[in-house]
Amino acid sequence: MAFFVLFEAKRRPGIGVSQRMHPNSAILSLNRAMDCLAVPHGVNEGLIERLLEPLERAGNGTSNLYWLSLARLTELTLLCAGHYADNCECCAAGDLLLNPRRIEARRRPDGKPFIKKRHGRLRDEKALTQAGPLPKAALHQVTCLVATPALLPMLHDRLADSGFFGAGYIEEIAARMVRIADTLRFLAAYPVDSNEDLYRRLQWADAGERDFVQRHLCCFTRDHFDRFGRRVEAQAVHHRQRARAGQRVGRFRPGMTPNAIAMETP
Repeated sequence: MAFFVLFEAKRRPGIGVSQRMHPNSAILSLNRAMDCLAVPHGVNEGLIERLLEPLERAGNGTSNLYWLSLARLTELTLLCAGHYADNCECCAAGDLLLNPRRIEARRRPDGKPFIKKRHGRLRDEKALTQAGPLPKAALHQVTCLVATPALLPMLHDRLADSGFFGAGYIEEIAARMVRIADTLRFLAAYPVDSNEDLYRRLQWADAGERDFVQRHLCCFTRDHFDRFGRRVEAQAVHHRQRARAGQRVGRFRPGMTPNAIAMETP
């Protein structure tokens, strides 16, 4: 029975976060669910979105726990995207790194709005081709709006705009996003089409070539992800101690000097 409960926690980490929980309790439950994840193999975009939903319900822009948890979720997304890139999963990595999750489009001047398919060419959309094939020159008549951006740029921008984190950490996130893109470009030029193809090529490669390929992969570690988890727990203990002592728990506001635990690079 215990194994079944643990499996359910790994499969649906957001399931144990109730909307009735106190925000701090909900965030702690969310972080403990992240502790149970099989990182990165058991993580995907849908799971990350399910984790983000209760965090957004529970958190706010003045809570230390909220920003530390959002940073931890960003680290989880980077681990997932880097794992995809290292294993030649170009489409899945691109969805996290670049490809918007929702694009709203409309053909001018009086066309009805529609949701563009995430994967595929704009000119192949049924909403544009009902009257026949759409000439390439007519694409300028179509207006597209990114309604929901990809997860990584959205999370990066949220952390960068928060004022809660130091510039060094924000730059490190951006550098790892570039690293993911560089890995995808390298493997496309190597060239390999799949994880199996890469594995076979490395089996026949000499030590120098294997080292060369290794240097161009992401190979991200979960150090930051685990460290942020410990910081969330430590911050929660700090809040409880101040509450027992009858002291008011401080809140971060943009323009304030962030505390050292949030400011330093994890």
